[in-house]
Amino acid sequence: ILFLIELKKILQKKVPDFVYTRHYASCEILNKLNIHFVVETHTYLKNKTVLNFLKSLHKNKSFKGLVTISKILKNFYVKFKINPNIIKLIIRNNGLNNNGRILCK
Repeated sequence: ILFLIELKKILQKKVPDFVYTRHYASCEILNKLNIHFVVETHTYLKNKTVLNFLKSLHKNKSFKGLVTISKILKNFYVKFKINPNIIKLIIRNNGLNNNGRILCK
């Protein structure tokens, strides 16, 4: 909770154009502040509340996509009715090419 309070304070002082996050709870703050964001996940989510939250993100104007590291994980999220058009796959283990740019399919 302290992380989210501090995050909100920071984002109100200096508003970024875009945020890449793995912290699901930060998405709500980013959405309320109209900051564009992408959520990354590397795991199967067993918590239905979090899955439903991810499913509902596509309704947010600020949400730009879900990034995962494998086709298996993408299919897992699609099975739970998360829009496949918003799911991007990182195609390298570290997600970066030789120039340090993010690689997504």
